[in-house]
Parts: sequence; structure tokens; C-alpha cells
Amino acid sequence: MNHKLTDTSAIRLNALSQSLGSSRDEMRNKDYGIAPEVRFGIGTPTEVTISALIQHNYDMPDYGVQALYGRPSPVSKNTFYGLTSDRTIQDVQIFTAAVKHKFSDTLTLTNQTQFSHSRTDARETAPQAVLTGPLATSPALINGNYTALSPSQLFIKLQSHDRVIENHSIYNDTALEYKFDTGPVKHDVIAGIELLGHDSYSNQAYTRNNLPVVTMLNPQYLSSPAGVTTTVGNYADSGSNEIAAYVNDTVSLGQHWKLIGGVRWDRF
Repeated sequence: MNHKLTDTSAIRLNALSQSLGSSRDEMRNKDYGIAPEVRFGIGTPTEVTISALIQHNYDMPDYGVQALYGRPSPVSKNTFYGLTSDRTIQDVQIFTAAVKHKFSDTLTLTNQTQFSHSRTDARETAPQAVLTGPLATSPALINGNYTALSPSQLFIKLQSHDRVIENHSIYNDTALEYKFDTGPVKHDVIAGIELLGHDSYSNQAYTRNNLPVVTMLNPQYLSSPAGVTTTVGNYADSGSNEIAAYVNDTVSLGQHWKLIGGVRWDRF
């Protein structure tokens, strides 16, 4: 949706929503998001743009089927080896502000600042091993799961892939674009500097214990079995700071050829 505010300003709104099924059992994805944008100074030497992207995903993870005899096991293509309470929740927020000033038809200065945050909250269950018995302590097959037993005599041990991941970033970029000719050769030079760049990352892992063992051919679809406990696993985090400078030249040779060359320097 586009809406004119004044002769030199307008607002735009993009939105999405989807609910997806699958040929795989239990697979459902529900996602939605909006991306508003407002621009001031349209058609004037100075334009200011403020925009955002806000998106939410609630998806069912799917780790597929186990191997048997060195290839995908001969089960129905819709067979699901997970819990019905599994989910992968992702939230993304990105905010951007940009100022563009046109000194002339050949010289333009742009400054852009962006902040972004994303969070992934995953509770995912997947096959861990093919067992020859119905107990978690039953012998497990190895190396491609070669066995003389039929699939009806085999079982799947489940494991968890649970984690909470967060990412933050902020950066500011200033660029100057200059267009000029040297004889028949046209140049489009962009030079810029990133005075601020920061990223951070964290990952907290969790492990669910006492997950069920299900039959290979017709696994029972369970929500949250009794006796399942959760323990806190490894925690990892990192961060980086960056400054950078760059220059890039797009050279047009006639109507059919372009050469692009550039150099960039970064310090982390």
C-alpha cells in the first residue's frame, strides 16, 4: 500500500502472512510480517527515508527420516519423527534511517544507519539412532544402519536440538557517489566509510532428557511425554567491532561493456 502525505512525502506499507501445510505429517508453518517505510523530501535535493522490517515465524522443524541399509529408510514419505509440540520461533526487527543529499546530477552524498535484532527460540526433536529394541538402552545400529532385521523390528531413538540464539547489530555508513567522464569512458565512483559497526551473538543450548523411543514404521505422534526433563547446555557468545573504508568504480565502455573495480579495508 502506498499513500501520499504531501507533494514531497509518502508512506509505504508492505505486509505478509502465510499459513502452510505439507505432505509431511505434523508440518505447519505460520509466518507474518510488516515493512513500513516513510520518505520525506521526494524530488528535492535532500531525501530522508525511515523504514523497518518486523517479522515473526512460527515453524515446525523437520529433520526427515533415518538412513537404513545406507539409504533413506523404506517408510512412508510423510512419516514424522518428532514431537507435536516442537517449534522454531524466529523474530526479526530491522530499523533503518537514511539521508540522501544530491549536490548535483553528478555528486550525491548518502548516510545510512541500521539496527537489527533477531531471536531464535528452537525446541526441535530429531532421530538420533536406529535401535534393535524398544528401550533407550537397546543396541544401536551404526555406519549406515546395515542390518538383517526388517523395518518392522526396528525403533528410533529421539534426541533434542534446543537452543535460544540472539543476534544484535548496528552500523553507520557514509558514501559519496561521483559520476564523470574521461573522454568516451564513463565513471561511476562510490567512496565510503563505516565509522560504526558492531555485532553481537549468543547461543544458549538446552538438552531434553528421557525422550521416547518410537517404532520406525508407525511412530506414535506425541506432544510432551511424561518424565522428560530439560538441562542447560553450553553457552556461547561473541562480539565484534568494525571500521571500514572503500572505493568502487564502475567504468562503462560504450553501450555493451562495463568494468568494475574496487578496494576495501576493514579492521575488526
